[in-house]
Amino acid sequence: MAKRIKFFAAKADMISMLDKLAGKLPFEIKYVKDGSCEEPVIFYRAEDIPGLGRLNKSHCEKCFLIMKKDEPVSVDRQLRTPAVYQSFNPASLAFYPGGLSSDNFCLIHGQFAVMDDNEISTVLFKTVRSILGREFIGIRGWYIGREAREMYGKVSFACIGSNEPEDHHFRL
Repeated sequence: MAKRIKFFAAKADMISMLDKLAGKLPFEIKYVKDGSCEEPVIFYRAEDIPGLGRLNKSHCEKCFLIMKKDEPVSVDRQLRTPAVYQSFNPASLAFYPGGLSSDNFCLIHGQFAVMDDNEISTVLFKTVRSILGREFIGIRGWYIGREAREMYGKVSFACIGSNEPEDHHFRL
């Protein structure tokens, strides 16, 4: 069963949140780029994730699986193009970064998601939810980071992407 946590966060909010996550877990983590690849693309620190805090036009453009550092990454080689997906790495938490759109018009939401209730994904999900509950403000089921709050009124908060009608944008 999939569980999701939606948030609005700028780059500094996400780095702070992910650093706190790494510090609270009883194991070390890595960030594995989700999607097509011959070999997994791995980052060990949030600040090393390229383009963090920037999106082109819509949510879910980028995804990284947060996994235990020592957990092997499964690449699905049955597809025409090999790929890393959460369905083949269930002991993970999917991290879809939020960020400013390429035109700087809106802050697009991000989210965390789990597909499988196992020990590792449950610990990751609960720890993220706890950090967001303490570090972000919760409004109507959305978590909003400090830097993101400072942007409110200067940019729109897009729930889907920069092409959505403005009446669909999030309002505080």
